[in-house]
Amino acid sequence: MGHEPPLAKATKISDQVEIVSLDPGEFLFREGDPGDALYIVNSGLLRIVSGSTVYETVKPGGIVGEMAIVEHGLRRSASVIAGTRVELTRRLREQLLSIARQYDAAAGSIEQELRLRAIETPARP
Repeated sequence: MGHEPPLAKATKISDQVEIVSLDPGEFLFREGDPGDALYIVNSGLLRIVSGSTVYETVKPGGIVGEMAIVEHGLRRSASVIAGTRVELTRRLREQLLSIARQYDAAAGSIEQELRLRAIETPARP
């Protein structure tokens, strides 16, 4: 057919990830830094801090930096520091937006295919 289905493209995009490792006490980013990505915690603990205030401890499965995806050009509102040895998956804003567009395209294609099948399928007695 010459083109890949939308889900195949989304899978390829999602395979393009960067793994980031931090040692205890190392900063992922600091308050005021420009934001271009979010991070998914694979292992370890992160602390979200501003000054001497700890706002949250983020465990595996948690996400930090998501406001950089929601608001383009937004600066980091807090610092994130590793509480333990940490492994993270970094996702750039552009990657996530591309995945979202591919998902929307796939969902539309699936819905269209189901409607065509419903029209073409003879009624059962």
